[in-house]
Amino acid sequence: MIQTDLVIIGGGPAGMSAAVEGVTHNLDVVLIEDCCELGGKVLKKVNPSLQRGEGDKGERVLRRTLHKSFADVADNITLFSNSDVWSVNSEKVVEFYSRSLSEKSADAVQGKKIIIANGAVDRISPFPGWHLPGVFTTGGLNTFVKRGAIPGKNVVVSGTGPLQVALVYYLVKAGVRVTATVDPNSIFNMAPTGLALITGGGIDKLIMGMKYLLRIRKERVPFYYSHIVTEVLGNDKVEGAVISKVDAHWKPICGTEREVEADIVATGYNLLPITDTARLVGCRTHYSEQFGHLLVDHTETMETSIEGIFVAGDGAAVKGFKAAVDEGRVAAVQAARQLGKSNGQAVGQRLTNVQKRLKGAMRIGAAMSEAALPRPGLLEAVTDETIVCRCEEVTYKDIKDAVAHGARDLNDLKRRTRLGMGNCQGTFCEQVANELMWKAAGEIWPRTWFTVRQPIRPVPIGVFASDNSQQEAEDHKATG
Repeated sequence: MIQTDLVIIGGGPAGMSAAVEGVTHNLDVVLIEDCCELGGKVLKKVNPSLQRGEGDKGERVLRRTLHKSFADVADNITLFSNSDVWSVNSEKVVEFYSRSLSEKSADAVQGKKIIIANGAVDRISPFPGWHLPGVFTTGGLNTFVKRGAIPGKNVVVSGTGPLQVALVYYLVKAGVRVTATVDPNSIFNMAPTGLALITGGGIDKLIMGMKYLLRIRKERVPFYYSHIVTEVLGNDKVEGAVISKVDAHWKPICGTEREVEADIVATGYNLLPITDTARLVGCRTHYSEQFGHLLVDHTETMETSIEGIFVAGDGAAVKGFKAAVDEGRVAAVQAARQLGKSNGQAVGQRLTNVQKRLKGAMRIGAAMSEAALPRPGLLEAVTDETIVCRCEEVTYKDIKDAVAHGARDLNDLKRRTRLGMGNCQGTFCEQVANELMWKAAGEIWPRTWFTVRQPIRPVPIGVFASDNSQQEAEDHKATG
């Protein structure tokens, strides 16, 4: 097992910046990333054909700067890419499984400090046909497009949040036909977000968004405000989509349905912070009514309720990639301070300046999250036959039956239906399952969450066998 000063879980914007900052303060740094490349969903290197145009200039500059900064200090960072963290304990031991045969042999590392920078996932709301091949989350399709892999010819983009507009922008840059951009908000509902960008120091984001929209409008992409996708058509692939007008609560209005051409559908309602690693180790969390999801409690220096364990980036709260970079820096500086390796007063002033920027980013993120937060009527699109848990093919009818027989919390629902027991471990269905249980019962109970247990990511059974064998050998050696 490797011993180090700082273990960073996640190689997105927050994790990369934390690693660079850690090396700057003479920390021994280990970075574990589950993908083959660093940068997260937004700042991964993109296909050269898309690296033109003014709309995403700020993103390109930050991507280039961050990757260069990391490359300059990479020799001082122990990097395990393509590796899944499956356990973290209170002794700050991080266990992981590498999917690359050429990776370093170690599978566990103990740090004096840990920064959890897992990022976020797309928030979904199920509807008939969303399980078909050809239906992507917004972030998932965005990754494909940025890498130059275009899986279809006619795309419908549906949902809320800034990722929707960014995805449409990249699609039109790639020459893809977007047959509909569908947003349940009216155009008037978006005014508070624009105001928050102006007052919260987010003028650059507003300008970037306007450039995106100008390019999209130039391509005559149809926009459907106050609409949602209520059904994806097809048997074994996407063959079209049905969109419907919605009321102020996002409830579909009967008789307003229209069919649009599509072989690809992207959907998502902003992002959800990934909190399972922090929850596994015991960090305190709370449910935010404002944002509609769990948040990990942390201080201004990103330290959680457990001393020496930090969170950073969208895994702390969704504020965008620039704020994620800043949070990674703040967490690494504080870790270095606690280890007695910071550079004194100059570092303290720099930290203060970054924290001021983060306060503005929090206001902007809050406004965007509130505008993107799903409203109750959205679930009216869910029919009895709609698959809610794609991994285990659990339908809304299965949830209704479980509730009728006494299920009143997610763990009981899980035992009765296997919802959340598949490969994604409830990543996509956990958030919406509470609402669907309430819908089935016609009443609201206290919100519950799946109990987090190791392994938090699926790993081969041999990982446990080798781990146990090693422990038995150590125990035998200790007892003579």
